[in-house]
Amino acid sequence: MRPARIVLPALVLLAVPAAAGVDLEKAAPKSFGDCEALASAHPLDREALRCFYVVGNGLGRLEDAARRLEARLAVRPESAWARHWLARIYLDQNVKRDEAEDLLRRAAEDFASTDDAAGEVWSRGLLGFLHRNRRRYADARIVLAQLPQLCSAADFFRGQRFLKLRHCARGGLERRV
Repeated sequence: MRPARIVLPALVLLAVPAAAGVDLEKAAPKSFGDCEALASAHPLDREALRCFYVVGNGLGRLEDAARRLEARLAVRPESAWARHWLARIYLDQNVKRDEAEDLLRRAAEDFASTDDAAGEVWSRGLLGFLHRNRRRYADARIVLAQLPQLCSAADFFRGQRFLKLRHCARGGLERRV
């Protein structure tokens, strides 16, 4: 029997274009082949790797998306975005929760070590929600309490057309730039 699917609170509402690199909305991928082409051209790009999640979700084939991201990680183990999106797939499928937690923690650490505060916000936010869903509320509070400061450090909202990140914008307010 397949485990029940847990719906995670949306970390970001609406598609947010990447600051640089692939624009997934313009690329309009329809197949994993499209994602492979984007990821080959931009192997560490957030949106190129998110393509696997988006296409897998759209086709109802998240297992295939996970296998493809796992293969990419085997070749490019430094890819924090591949770890992030693979963890998101595991969480959406409610499988490999411990591995998802490890993937998110490692992604956040890698983002921090490369001064990618925006990437760190995404991964730490998802890690906080994972803790909360696992009823580890103290861990969730610690992780999520860091996000407003990280958002400021990342100048997270610059260049974003519309973004709603509950733990960046105090009180769940929307911020438009």
